[in-house]
Amino acid sequence: MIAHDLKTFGVYWESRLDEQICNEVIEFTELSNSVLEIWIKHLYEEMDNGSGVIPIQFGCITKLHPSQASYPNRCSYISDLLDKIQIAQIIVFPYNPGGHWVLVAIDMVRRKIYYLDPLCDNPDDELKQMVNDGITMHQVKSNKKKVVQCVSVKCPKQAGTFECGYYVMKYIQDIVCDLCILENNFKGCNEYTMDDLSQLRDQWAMYVAKLLVAYNNEVAKVKGKAKIKE
Repeated sequence: MIAHDLKTFGVYWESRLDEQICNEVIEFTELSNSVLEIWIKHLYEEMDNGSGVIPIQFGCITKLHPSQASYPNRCSYISDLLDKIQIAQIIVFPYNPGGHWVLVAIDMVRRKIYYLDPLCDNPDDELKQMVNDGITMHQVKSNKKKVVQCVSVKCPKQAGTFECGYYVMKYIQDIVCDLCILENNFKGCNEYTMDDLSQLRDQWAMYVAKLLVAYNNEVAKVKGKAKIKE
């Protein structure tokens, strides 16, 4: 299991990492929650350079998944994230109600909810309602009622039938590099290349290798201390 601290998702969480999860990336197949959550951990660590300024608060995918949490709990989680964000921070989270990955970004400074869909479809009605209800709960608590606009971002469109998870991972990486990309529709980029997606998969694999090395080193230290005590 890969542990996430409170800063990354606003809650303590663990993502499964095993051969099956790794094979999803290696074999270029549909992606599960864990792959994207580990990718977000990687991107968060890239942003966390010690300056104390983190422009994005990520949402935990599993806590927003219909099969894992009730509708009120998902709305409440979004509200809690909004309560915690700092000024100028945006909330970003992937969402998959079943069979397709999309991405949501909430910017309360600009008062906008950005929806990014690799198929360029309209946002799912339940997702829109869930986000709106979460924002309403937050505004009731903060006593700051403001109109928030929904925006469908013209983002790169997947060419095949299963790449949505990889596209959402790439969306997140592009947003981390340049928040303005949400406003300028990804600078007119219509589709990611296979090289783009291959580089992304390589980066994910390299990060996982780094995590495994750190884990093995920690296990070796614990065993070494145990031997000394003996």
